[in-house]
Parts: sequence; structure tokens; C-alpha cells
Amino acid sequence: MNFHKSSLLLLLLVAFFANQNLFGQNTPTKSKDDIIYSYWLVGLGLNVVDDSNNGLSDFLSVKDTWNSVPYPSRISIGQYYENGLGIEAIISINTYKVGKIINDTINTEESSYFGLDGRISYDLNKLLKKNGWFNPYVGVGGGITSADNFPRGTYNASIGIRTWFTNNLALDINTTVKWPIQGYDVNSHLQHAASLVYKFGKQRKPPTRNLPSREELMVEIKKEKDTIVKEEVQTSLISDEIKSTDLAVEKNKLPKKDEFDASNENKSKPGLTFKVQVMALSRNVALDSDIFKGLENLSVETNGSLFRYVHGEFSTYAEAYTYRNFAIDKGYPTSFVVPYKNGERISILEAIEYLEN
Repeated sequence: MNFHKSSLLLLLLVAFFANQNLFGQNTPTKSKDDIIYSYWLVGLGLNVVDDSNNGLSDFLSVKDTWNSVPYPSRISIGQYYENGLGIEAIISINTYKVGKIINDTINTEESSYFGLDGRISYDLNKLLKKNGWFNPYVGVGGGITSADNFPRGTYNASIGIRTWFTNNLALDINTTVKWPIQGYDVNSHLQHAASLVYKFGKQRKPPTRNLPSREELMVEIKKEKDTIVKEEVQTSLISDEIKSTDLAVEKNKLPKKDEFDASNENKSKPGLTFKVQVMALSRNVALDSDIFKGLENLSVETNGSLFRYVHGEFSTYAEAYTYRNFAIDKGYPTSFVVPYKNGERISILEAIEYLEN
């Protein structure tokens, strides 16, 4: 068996066994934030040209009509989109062999084949509303072909499948019909191809596309911050065993949330740190979201159904307060300083008491 036929057979066998391993496996469900908006695909493989002028009647007459070369003879590159469309450029080379049927006659002289084609393809899985390892597609386009010593422009139509071994690697098998543009006195011909293709340059949709606007979030942040402050004041007082009847009196004695008396603001003590909370939400938002544009080194803490977004770890209140002002200037007006003792969140009152004792 010739080397090029062995290579084509090997590619087909790889696809077959890969399909057997993958068949029946469930395709992982992707979240909306994991959808790939676009990607690039580059391919390298073999092509076979059938220029016998017999159309599909001798489709599998390999010995009599298929022309191929024993080395990679096709390269492609294209960009593909979430809506199923793809734009591709394809270069192929080949040789018309002596003894093959070319335009209804036996070829008596070896000649070269060159094709430069552009194609718009469509992923049929989009119509079937499926997403898996088996990926049929169709395509239309045009190009320039030089074959049997006759250059010509062509209209092209393709059908093919991509079989994905991994998320990035697939076998692409396709057949293209090439019709000459009017004015070229040559016949149409078929070109079959098998290539290994590799996916790269993936771009995903921004994860914040389904979230409310920044203005809506700021309103929600303000409401939730007020709720948090009230809850923390009550929790702190109850933990200090203050009677509920004295709650109103004790709340008036508490310093405001963003204030710290001057005698303590530059003090530090082992185990006491300060952070700046920029917002608290009832939903979990990715830390690299546009919502936090301009802020760095954020972390998230959970409190029941709330997600608190905090920055830094400062040894003094004054340092944290400086960053709090920076966050406000960046457009986060509800930012405030929060103290921690040995990693646990405490109230300002508890922080002052710890510093003074």
C-alpha cells in the first residue's frame, strides 16, 4: 500500500477509535459564563483530487480517479464564532498522476495542482442545538485553482465533520465540489481532505453580562451595608451581655463605622488587623469582574447569604482608612474599615478596647 494511502487510513483509524472511546459519554454542561465567543483553528493534513469529470458516480474509484501525494498537502486556518459561522483560508497542493482519469481520459503526463480557497462555514450543531464531540458542518466559498496546466477561478461548496478527541484537537474530514467560474473552459472537480486541526486563541464572553448595571448595584450595596451595620452592632452588644433594654443607650455610645479616635488610629497590636470592605452583595460576583474596575487584591468573605468584598490587611486603622478614601474616590462610596482579631471579624468598639487594654 502506498505511503499516502497508509497515512489517510491511519487518520481514519484514529478517528474511529477516538469515537468509540467518546461515544456515550455525556457532554459536560457549560455555564453561560463558560461559553466561548470565538476561537482560531489551524489544520494540517492530506488532500485527494478527483478530476475525472464523473461527479459522484465514481466517488470511491480510488485506484482510477484519486490523485494524492505522500506528504502533508493541505493547510488551513480560520476563525470561528459562537453563532456557528467560521471564516477560513485553505492552501492545497497535489499532483495529477500518469494513468489516472482526468477529464474522461487517461492522463499521460504528470502535472501539478495548486488551490487557494476561502470558505464560510456553518456548524450544523447550532441547528440541532447540540454540543459534543461529533461536529458536522457545511461551507461555501470560492478560490483560485491551477490544475492540469489550466488556472481557473472556482465556486466551492463543502460538507464535512470534525471529530473532537480533546477540547482542542480534532480530525477534520470533508469533501468540496469546485465549479469553474463562467468563462473558464474546464470541468468541475472534487477535492477530499483529512486534517488534524488544533483550536487556540479562545475568547470567552465577559462573566458580568447577566448582572445588573453598576448604578443598580450601588443602590443594593448601600441597602445591604446598612443592614450589615445594624446586625453587627446588635451582635456585638449581645456578645458583651448587654441587656436589650439598654440597647438604644449603648448604640449611641458606639463610634461611627468609619471613625476611630485619634489616640488609637496609629496603634497596632499582635493579632489585630484592618481591612476595607468595598461592598456586600447577595450574589457571588467574580473578583475580576468589571464591577471592581480600579481595585486590586480583593477577597470575598461569606456571611450567610451575603458575599462581602474586602481589600488588604493593614496593621493600623490609619493605613486602612487611607485605602478606604482611595476606594471612595474610585467610585465605591460605601467603603468602610473593618477590624479583625486573630482572623475573626470584630466591631470597632472591640478593636478600641483591645488596643487600650
